[in-house]
Amino acid sequence: MAQVFHIRTVNGSAIPMPKSLEFDEYTIDLDSYRSASGLLIRNPLPTKKHKFFLTFKPMTKTEIQALLTIINAESFTVQYENMITGVLTTGTFYCGDKKIKPIYIKSEDNTDVLHDVFSINLIEY
Repeated sequence: MAQVFHIRTVNGSAIPMPKSLEFDEYTIDLDSYRSASGLLIRNPLPTKKHKFFLTFKPMTKTEIQALLTIINAESFTVQYENMITGVLTTGTFYCGDKKIKPIYIKSEDNTDVLHDVFSINLIEY
């Protein structure tokens, strides 16, 4: 079964199709604690937050730099289809961890590099 791509734009720009994409929806608690008897007491906020884990096909140094330019800000907008509700949504995100692994370097000055693994996390504010 083909994977459906759910991120439409990042900061108003299209990004390359990822090789894999994972979507997390998580709940944020205002405060949580355990009572003296060990019972968990939660006070969840009604807002659900989202996180994307994207891994891309092998990319050149130029392709990676173009993508990094799009996400090189403290925060940016992401337009995406919510995989749970199916609703097209725009949210404010930041970029978490980036993983870059070069596998093939054709030139001594590193201008011609192919990267095997390039992955990023986009996390909603």
